[in-house]
Amino acid sequence: MLDQFIVYAADVIPRPSSGNCGGSGPISNPINICSIQDFVNKLLEIVVQVGLPVLVVAIVYVGFLFVQARGAPDKLSEAKRALLGVVIGAAIILGAYIISSAIGETINSLK
Repeated sequence: MLDQFIVYAADVIPRPSSGNCGGSGPISNPINICSIQDFVNKLLEIVVQVGLPVLVVAIVYVGFLFVQARGAPDKLSEAKRALLGVVIGAAIILGAYIISSAIGETINSLK
């Protein structure tokens, strides 16, 4: 009668691999990242996908600052500083992605 309530801690039936980094068993890799290089590339892709719309909004805001300045020197200098910040941010985001891609391709070609 107690046999009905036995619970096993692990699944003993092997499941086929779903192509996730060559692993087998009941636990699979849900994000399909097999190396540090893949992780960094995926992370930078996400940063670029989120960062580019933010950069577009920032550029529109800087344009609004230039229009709102109407030639006032103090407001123009504030708008120029904001534009410089947006350009530096864009260079950092896109530069990191390009450098990571170049390093990854170089490592792959050396293998």
